[in-house]
Amino acid sequence: MKIRMGFITNSSSTNFLIISKEELTEEYLFEKLGFIKDGMLEKQGRELCRSIIYALDGGLRYHNYEIPDYESIKKVFGEKSARL
Repeated sequence: MKIRMGFITNSSSTNFLIISKEELTEEYLFEKLGFIKDGMLEKQGRELCRSIIYALDGGLRYHNYEIPDYESIKKVFGEKSARL
């Protein structure tokens, strides 16, 4: 049996894709994610929306494609994603 002392990380991560015809603002995202103004989770919802839009590690990337097709998806996300 091995015992490790010190900092242990979890290698799993989560990614998601938000597709919208409108510009993603904090207010627009808050509404589309189903949060309610003056609701019990408003504070947490707004914090989540700010984190998505203003993330320090790149966060929001905006690409303006009228209709996403194989080539545009391949250009932005790579061939493997385009094939899916």
